[in-house]
Amino acid sequence: MSTSITVAGLENRPAWWHNQTIRVTASVARGWDLHHTLLSRTQWDRELLDDHVRGRLRELCARAATHGPFRQRAAATSAAETLDLTHFPVLDKKDLVENWDALHTGLVDPVDVLRVFTSGTTGQPISIDHSDRQLDYGSACSLRVLDAYGLAPGLRCLRVTCDPRHPLLDFDVVDALGPALQLNVSKVTPENRATVHDICAQFRPDAIWGQPMELLITTSKIRDGLVPALTPKLVMTHGDNVSPRTRSVIRETFEAAHCDYYALQELGQVAWQCPVEVDTYHVNEERVLLRFLPDNILALTSLINTAMTLVNYAPQDCAVPVPEPCSCGRVLARVRQIKGRQRGFLVDSDGGHLNIKWLQTTLDGLPVAAWRVAQREAGTLHIDLAYDAHSSAAAEIDRLRAGIADRLRMSQVTIGVSTPEAVIGDSGKVRQFDLYATQETVADNLLGAS
Repeated sequence: MSTSITVAGLENRPAWWHNQTIRVTASVARGWDLHHTLLSRTQWDRELLDDHVRGRLRELCARAATHGPFRQRAAATSAAETLDLTHFPVLDKKDLVENWDALHTGLVDPVDVLRVFTSGTTGQPISIDHSDRQLDYGSACSLRVLDAYGLAPGLRCLRVTCDPRHPLLDFDVVDALGPALQLNVSKVTPENRATVHDICAQFRPDAIWGQPMELLITTSKIRDGLVPALTPKLVMTHGDNVSPRTRSVIRETFEAAHCDYYALQELGQVAWQCPVEVDTYHVNEERVLLRFLPDNILALTSLINTAMTLVNYAPQDCAVPVPEPCSCGRVLARVRQIKGRQRGFLVDSDGGHLNIKWLQTTLDGLPVAAWRVAQREAGTLHIDLAYDAHSSAAAEIDRLRAGIADRLRMSQVTIGVSTPEAVIGDSGKVRQFDLYATQETVADNLLGAS
């Protein structure tokens, strides 16, 4: 017997309809089927893949013609026969902000959308709405990667983090992968070293997953004896570009296969590193179409998002196309030398490295037009806040300064008041973090010490 519904928009559906665990579990089941019936076949068969993509393009053009913004509607009519996306205008991040409402199709009930937020590292964070297809394809693409690396679902995954909001240890399940132990390496100390060693020994991770900087800090903790030596079958990186020096550190430390993902909140997993020709990435063409603008700037189109029409979205990332067939036998489009964001880490007064996410979220919540953070030495921060009106309450800034210093263990935090014009460029993007602890500097220190 169903529980009565009290949430607006969920009439005639059970109360647990939007239970996150159930929703993700259901998507894993659909994703497994999607991988078995489609992705495991199209990656080897160009004709089958092209036929599938043409079908998705027809759906996209029909959707844009009736539910897209005005400029997309006209373009969709022109592209309907040729399926040529060059008819569509290019979208940048500024367009997403200014045309956010118009880009929504209205085809997905507001209570059913999956809402995610862009990182905001290079500008204003934006919410992106997806349909359940995003979860389904996420699971299917994870299975594709596992299969390519000779692995199967049910892996024990160690998720490393340096986010000050996270506890030292936590447990979770990662969609199609399996059980996950989350380890906050920024909170590992000599005092809790024995606990960390004992938990890791019992968990015996098959895979390690984290952002490139988090893997570098994990390596540093391993060399200091605070985290045990790990012998995974696979190391997975995501979020930021992996520098060549970081790849060397990962290879020396873990002696395992390494798969890097190119993904965005706006589109999900776009491409993944080939296990055979490791300097190239395969594009998940069933969900994302990729074309090149001048200077090899990427224009990305979602083929699966029915909630928003994201066509020719250019996040200002670059890559080099690889036209030659891959020796692994897959027919998916390939790219190499992807150039996107590379975020640094904060360094506290004790020399510990911290993810920027907490500070970023805190500053995003302020009533300011833009902000910028600079760090030149451990334990100190300078923050510029750009107010629309050049004024703010001194007491509020004092509370903010004290809160940041306490949470991030900084000995000195200075805050200056600026104007939006001084911080934001014409493209709507801003380098929000100017930090000295980067992949290159941390990797160089680790390689020099090895």
